[in-house]
Amino acid sequence: MFPYCAAKHGSVRFITKNSPSLVDSLLLLIGFAQGTNEPKSEDAPNNIFVPVAGYDRVEGDFNKLAIPSFLDWFDMNPPLKWGAVALAVLGVVAFLGG
Repeated sequence: MFPYCAAKHGSVRFITKNSPSLVDSLLLLIGFAQGTNEPKSEDAPNNIFVPVAGYDRVEGDFNKLAIPSFLDWFDMNPPLKWGAVALAVLGVVAFLGG
């Protein structure tokens, strides 16, 4: 019923146990609040039965609101990330005189 991260939150579990209809109402309200004012055309593809080709991506209309981080670059380049970690460990060892 909930995404994995929300299911582990204690208050969500408490409310779900004691008032499932309240949680359903809140999710309905939040779900509609995330809608957009852009109308969908009549022949627009949908994903009722199969995924829509070409839309297997993470970016979307709200991508400009995301705050990029230098750690994103490390996540896209694992060898460089582990090289930086190794250099940091060597630097700490050298600093401590090991």
